[in-house]
Amino acid sequence: MSGLEQRGDVAAMKKQAEEEATLEQKRVSYRFGRGCNIPARQKRLLSWLGWGILLSLAVLLMTYQVQLASQQPTDFCQDYAAANRFIQGTPIYLPLRLWAGYGDCSVLLTYDAHPPPSVLFFLPLALLPRAAASLVWGICCLAAYLGSGLLLLKEAGWRSLKGLALFVIASACWLPFLFSEQLLNMGQLLTLLLVLAWLLERRGHQNWAGGLLGLASLLKIWPVVLLLEALIWKRWRLALIGGLTALCGVALSFIVLGPGTYAAYAGPVQQNETTFVPTDANISLAGMVSRLFTGIVPLLPPLIPGVQPPAAILLGEGVAAALLIGVLAIIWWGRQIEGETAQLLSQGMLVTTLLLVFPVSWYWMLIALLLPYTTTLLALRKLARPPRWWYVLLILGVLPTLGPGWAALRFGWDLTLSHAGGPAGWEALLFDISTLGLLVFIGAQSWLLWWARQQQRGLPVVAKISAETSQEERADDEHTV
Repeated sequence: MSGLEQRGDVAAMKKQAEEEATLEQKRVSYRFGRGCNIPARQKRLLSWLGWGILLSLAVLLMTYQVQLASQQPTDFCQDYAAANRFIQGTPIYLPLRLWAGYGDCSVLLTYDAHPPPSVLFFLPLALLPRAAASLVWGICCLAAYLGSGLLLLKEAGWRSLKGLALFVIASACWLPFLFSEQLLNMGQLLTLLLVLAWLLERRGHQNWAGGLLGLASLLKIWPVVLLLEALIWKRWRLALIGGLTALCGVALSFIVLGPGTYAAYAGPVQQNETTFVPTDANISLAGMVSRLFTGIVPLLPPLIPGVQPPAAILLGEGVAAALLIGVLAIIWWGRQIEGETAQLLSQGMLVTTLLLVFPVSWYWMLIALLLPYTTTLLALRKLARPPRWWYVLLILGVLPTLGPGWAALRFGWDLTLSHAGGPAGWEALLFDISTLGLLVFIGAQSWLLWWARQQQRGLPVVAKISAETSQEERADDEHTV
């Protein structure tokens, strides 16, 4: 055999070996491609297992916190005492220290601060021992909060095991929720009622939505203002059913509890409630304004002296009333905007405003902001992208409600007690961080409503700002590259 033939055979063998190697590689790739579904399933299973474990641990931690809170004096004690007094046939709004069970439930309150219809709501729990009733109420409140979160996650398109786990874990670090869970107050149940009413109204069930808003108004007074928003948007059935529910509840409690109960609630109870307006933990607008003239007794002097506390409180309530009227006027103006965007922003803006304008609003009541957070998010998805400074404004409004507001309050007390800066009136401004944050959040929602109006009218300002925003983002991307 010649050398040429040998070289040809070698080349043919090499070519055949390369073809066989390529074929084998394809076979391996094919086998791997067919079998890659198994690792993907395992990955999903591990992901579900991991998020499920985190969710379970967070829920167990919350349940344990409820169990601990049920063994201590909480806000639930005033409701339990009122219902217990009704069963015993004694006046409901006597000072709490005169209640026979006050020794085991000694809260720092003079009277039950909740309206008379709430007494009938808590009657079934008054049949249980105080510790058992507190535990049952705490578990119901926790379930109400988790149910609110699940419903809002579904509405935002984030309902999944991962989304729910992240919500629960974030809630376990959210100070308003932690305080509400520790005090076992009505905030979590009230949030659920507002969320359910909003969802039912979106789906056209105005009768049910109105009934739930009326029920919420019997537990707390401020949700009744949401019926005015229904009138502005011409949801007549919702406003009618809500108003009738509230009136029937008031009439029933008036007949069952007697006119003396309402006289006591409108008299000494409300007078005592007024004393809480200038206190440090009150985040209402009336509290912020009145503290300018009263200071925080006895540690901080007033920033503007010379005004008596009753006049300062009255001035604060006047400013709050002006804010509410202004927001209702903005909502009335927003009726011109077509589509659902204006309704979403109106609902969120009014709920945020109501947390500010009523004379006494505690920090743990901010869990109701879950609804404005969701409505703002849904409205953003329906609009052209706002300019960057709006997002900065939104962060400045939301951030104090996520926890730093309470940290600033604690820092104010530490600064005052240590006399690092001297007991000066300006230190009272540190207690207004949460209130200012809510005002900024209202402003951000109001501007977004104006933005929706400009987008509907097709004004060049929207296209111009959107183009500038997109150009800035492209420039940043190029700079990053």
